[in-house]
Amino acid sequence: MALTDKVLVRKLLFFALLMLAARVVPAQNQIDWSVKAGIGMANIIGGQMESPKVKLAYKLGVGLECPFDKVWSLQTGVSFVSKGTNHTIVETDGISAQAKVNASYLELPVMVAARFAMDRNTHILVAAGPYGAWGIGGKTKALGYSWSSSSTPDWSTGNVIEIDTFGKDGLDLRRFDYGVGIGLSVEYRHYMIGMEGRLGLCKLQKELQGKNLTGFVTVGYKF
Repeated sequence: MALTDKVLVRKLLFFALLMLAARVVPAQNQIDWSVKAGIGMANIIGGQMESPKVKLAYKLGVGLECPFDKVWSLQTGVSFVSKGTNHTIVETDGISAQAKVNASYLELPVMVAARFAMDRNTHILVAAGPYGAWGIGGKTKALGYSWSSSSTPDWSTGNVIEIDTFGKDGLDLRRFDYGVGIGLSVEYRHYMIGMEGRLGLCKLQKELQGKNLTGFVTVGYKF
């Protein structure tokens, strides 16, 4: 992990902890805890990624919201998030290689949120801010096959190669990821449903230089 990455992580964590500490002391009874789960799509885009395709992704986590007033609040928490991509390269000699990149992260967002009341029990919430994430595991599967317009890869054959997504002897993706996120949700009493997206700003590998992109539909419960 590069020194600049460590500095960014420390700054993000310090900012989140500082803001939470400033709110917990005067307003302990206003702290809202929640649990949230989501399903959606993930991809790695940009750089040398020639033909990336989305893959199914999911997330599960706990959240903490500290209100400043009736409208503005600070949101943070920790989520387990799956990311990655499906990638195909067609070579000039007619051999195609396809890879399924699976990566699991622990993600920490620091979001500023605005809440708008629709009625006594219903609110619309808009949130945006940075996030930091640390890769904790994942496997990448690769398969080579003869390419034609009608050919499809057969993942049941014994020609599949499996390597670590983050390992130096594998795909060697950078474990640290950071970027920006947005979210839109509807709250009805203790229940939440919404949509959120994350755009990575970190180049995940020196050669490919792709960046994470995820989108989820989420449901949750606020305590």
